[in-house]
Amino acid sequence: MKVLKAIGGFFAKIGRWIKNTAWIQPLLIVGGIFAIIFAINPVSTWVSSWFKSGDQISSFYGKYKLSWSDVSKEKTVKDEDGNEHTVGKSKVDSLLTYIAGYDHANEAKYKKDFGEKFFVQFMAKGCTGCESNYDGFKYLKNHWGKDEFVFEQGKKESFKFYTIYIDSKENSDDDETIFEKYCYSQTKEARYQSLFEDLATTSDSWYRINEGIDVDNFHSNIVNGVATPVVFMFDLEWDDYPFNQTYSIPANYNYHITDLLFTYEGELDESTDAAKARTLWNCWNHLEEFSQAGRKK
Repeated sequence: MKVLKAIGGFFAKIGRWIKNTAWIQPLLIVGGIFAIIFAINPVSTWVSSWFKSGDQISSFYGKYKLSWSDVSKEKTVKDEDGNEHTVGKSKVDSLLTYIAGYDHANEAKYKKDFGEKFFVQFMAKGCTGCESNYDGFKYLKNHWGKDEFVFEQGKKESFKFYTIYIDSKENSDDDETIFEKYCYSQTKEARYQSLFEDLATTSDSWYRINEGIDVDNFHSNIVNGVATPVVFMFDLEWDDYPFNQTYSIPANYNYHITDLLFTYEGELDESTDAAKARTLWNCWNHLEEFSQAGRKK
C-alpha cells in the first residue's frame, strides 16, 4: 500500500510541476501531435493494404500495356499464301498482325518480341470486369514459378501478358475509338476485321465445352463490339483443339488462340485471389477445365 502511495505521489508531483511550468505545456502538446501523426501512418498503411485501389490496378495493367503510338501509319505485308494486308505500325498492330498471321516474312521477329505463348486482355479504363480479373493476374504474376505454380522439372516458361485499351481515342472529341477506327468495326471494314469475326465463332474450346458456356455468349461478346474484358490465350505450340465439335477446323486454331475468357471464376468457383490464379494457370497449361479430360472429379 505504501508503495502504491509513493508511486501515486510521484506522478502527482510531476502533474503539479507540469501545471505550474508554463513553457513545458506547448512542448507536450506538439509532442503529442507528432506522436499521433506517426501512429496514423502505419495504421493507415495497414488498413489500406486490405483494399486494392484503382491506382494499384492501373499501375499493374500499365506495366503490360501495348501502345497505340503510330497507329495511323500504315504498311503492306504478305501472309504465308502471298495475300496482302494493310496493317499499322503501333505495338498493338504488331501483336494483332502476329496473331492474324499477316506478316509471314517477319514472324521470327514477332516471336522474339511477344513470345510463343501469352495472355492478352482487351480492356477499358475502369471496367468492372477488368478490376475483377486483376486479382488473378496479379496473384499469378507474384507466385509464378513458385509455391503451387511450378512447372515440371526442367521446364521453364516466362509469364507473358499484354493489355490493350480499346477505349482509347486519337482525339478527345472523336466519335470513334482508335480500336473502332483501325482494328475492328461493326459499321465498316477495318484492318483486323476477319480476325475478330472469326474469333467470334470460337465455340470450339475445351473450356467453353467443359463449363457449358453458351455459344452465343462468345459470339455476341466479340462481334457486337468487343466486350471488356476479354482475355485471349495464345499458344503457338498447342494443337489439341476439339475438331469433332461445331467446326471441322475451329477458327481459333488458325490463330493459335486456345481459349477466350471474359470475367472468370476461381478454381472450383472459389473467390480467392489464389483460386482465380489457379484458373489462369490451368488455362496457360491446358489443364483441368481447359483440357479434353475436363475437371478432376
